[in-house]
Amino acid sequence: VTLAAYMLRMPIHTLTMGRDYNLKAFKVDLKAALHQAGVLGEPTCLLIEDHNLVDSSYLEMINSLLASGEVPGLYSPEELGALLAPLNEEMVSEGFAGGPFAYFVSRVARCLHVVLVMDPLNPSFQLRCQSNPALFTKCAVQWMGTWSTEGMEAVPKMLLSELFTTFRKAITVRGSVSPEPGAIEQEAAEQLSAVCRDLIAVHQTADDGLATPRVFVQFCKVYQDIFQQKHNFILEQQRRLEQGLSKLREAETSVDVLSKDAEQKKKELQVKQAQADEALEDISRNMDKASEQKKEVKSVQERITKESQEMAAKKAEIETQLSGIQPILDAAKEAVNCIKSENLTEIRSLKMPPDPIRDVLEGVLCVMGIYDTSWISMKRFLGQRGVKERILSFDAKEISTEIRDSVRNLIDSKPNSFKPEVIRKASVAAAPLAEWVVANIEYASVLTRVGPLQAELDKLEKNLKRSQEKLEKADKQSRHLESKVKEIKKSFQQMTAEAERLQKGLESAEQVLGAAQDLLSKLVGEKTRWDLQQTELNQTLEGLPKLSVLCAAFIAYLGSAPEDARASTMAR
Repeated sequence: VTLAAYMLRMPIHTLTMGRDYNLKAFKVDLKAALHQAGVLGEPTCLLIEDHNLVDSSYLEMINSLLASGEVPGLYSPEELGALLAPLNEEMVSEGFAGGPFAYFVSRVARCLHVVLVMDPLNPSFQLRCQSNPALFTKCAVQWMGTWSTEGMEAVPKMLLSELFTTFRKAITVRGSVSPEPGAIEQEAAEQLSAVCRDLIAVHQTADDGLATPRVFVQFCKVYQDIFQQKHNFILEQQRRLEQGLSKLREAETSVDVLSKDAEQKKKELQVKQAQADEALEDISRNMDKASEQKKEVKSVQERITKESQEMAAKKAEIETQLSGIQPILDAAKEAVNCIKSENLTEIRSLKMPPDPIRDVLEGVLCVMGIYDTSWISMKRFLGQRGVKERILSFDAKEISTEIRDSVRNLIDSKPNSFKPEVIRKASVAAAPLAEWVVANIEYASVLTRVGPLQAELDKLEKNLKRSQEKLEKADKQSRHLESKVKEIKKSFQQMTAEAERLQKGLESAEQVLGAAQDLLSKLVGEKTRWDLQQTELNQTLEGLPKLSVLCAAFIAYLGSAPEDARASTMAR
């Protein structure tokens, strides 16, 4: 039953029998099976055995369940309402015409499978069958009497098939000839068939009270346990003997291995010594290179220091010459930033501006590289969005020599137009622009004077950059050489240590070689005794199947028999 339920993926419900088990507990177990089948809709097996039927009402309730799919009075109204509530939605989706309880009963009838195992030797068997007709009208009756010979053979074959295959493999592995494909399985099947016949023959000689299928199954299981335990025990003994013999074989070959190992260690020692000598020479060469590289690094560092000092002096001279004009230029920019938009609009509104305003605007346009100095161009320039920001962001370094000389001539030819007291009377907005033009021209003149100094400064910066790159390269090479020397020294230490290890290994190999030769001379007699034990174990293993039959039969059939019955049975 358990095997069939497992194959069908069906859970089994059994009665949880105990000392205080009663009708109430039986109803609880029955409700659990009905809930899984009727509410959850899962195929469920309810298994009840003969010894569970301690009360006749149990079988009557099972009879009602088989006959109608329900047990009257099993559920109270409150329990029934809570039980059927989850089924409403499923009932509607399936289009079931009846009510929830009818739907529940139909699912119980469809999903619940009741298995009732009864003993025909029970005195109440006939009365139970007569009182509960659903056991025959609603159930399939499987009458288990005596087994056929084929059925009896199937039990040990099922239990022992894998065990005998393993048994034959263990025997074959110890043989000297490799078996053909499928030969092991065939031998295992033939030997198992012979054991099955022996088991059946022993069972048939048992008393009628013991010659039952249940006792035969127990007989087969006892045989299985005895055979497996003895088989494992013998295999363990053989494994230990094999380990001992293996150690002896290893000792026999260790002499040759150690001799070859000693020769190999001598060769390796010579190689390591040669490598160590080469490493010493390499250390000396790289240390010389590292010393030369350090000298070069020092020379480059001194040159960089000198060039840095020269560059700082040139930069200070340039900054000194620019320091006088920079505040004037900054003040002019600040004045331009303070020009109001309405003042620029006022200048643009003039049909023909006074000469001072025109001269200043001409200077602004020329400085910014605009060569069209007509009044229309001036008005268009002043009308641009962000004209103040454009003037403030102008870099005096962009003024060319031609523009500077042209604007300088303009300022020299019309000096009154660029005087603050004169231009401020003509326009409040033009005065800051005039100041800005003059300051930018002066700044451009200073830049022209410091041009050669700036060129020298740029040259020094390039030289300094090349020197720094050379310093970095030399420093990198120096560090690389130092690192390489460290690696070579480390490698030299490893080679020296390896040579010492090889020397010690050689001495140890010679000691082990002598010990192995001494061990072999002492274990010659032990090897002979172990070979004899191995042969005896192999013979015992071959006869194990039949010996296990006798042991299992004694336990299964004569365990409870008196001593004289045991003696007479064994004698037969």
